[in-house]
Amino acid sequence: MACVSVETTASRPVGRSADDVWGVLRRFEDLSWALGHGVSAFESTGSGVGMIRIAVAPHDGGRIGEKLTRLDETERLLEYVIVEGGLPLLEDYVAEACVRPVGKDCEVRWRCQATVAPEQASQGQAILDAMADRMVELFAAQFVD
Repeated sequence: MACVSVETTASRPVGRSADDVWGVLRRFEDLSWALGHGVSAFESTGSGVGMIRIAVAPHDGGRIGEKLTRLDETERLLEYVIVEGGLPLLEDYVAEACVRPVGKDCEVRWRCQATVAPEQASQGQAILDAMADRMVELFAAQFVD
C-alpha cells in the first residue's frame, strides 16, 4: 500500500527584525534554544549545506540526526531532513524554517511534511502538527523579553 503525504505549517510573530532572527536561525548547528525542551545535548559535524546535527533526547538518550539540505540567505530560509532516528509513524520527514519581515518585526515559520501509511494518516498529521508548532514556539520563545 502506498504512503500518503501529510504537511503542516506553524508560525509565530517575533518582535525583532528579520535580519536579527535569521542570524540565529541560520546557525543550523546550534540547538541551544531547544535545550531543556526535548533536547538534552546536541552536536554537529560539517558546515554549510550537508552539515549534520544530532539532537539527544533527555529521557532515553535517543538521537535524531538532521541534515541541512538548503540554506538560502536571500529568502532567509533553511531546509533539513531527518537522516538518523525518526518520528513515530512518519517517514521521509522534511522541514523548512524561514523568517519573513512583517513591518519592523518578523514572523518565523516552520513547514513540515512527511509520508505515512494511509490508515495512520490522521495520527501522522497530528504528530506533524504538534512537531511544527513546538519547533516554532521554542525557537520564537528565545526572543521574548
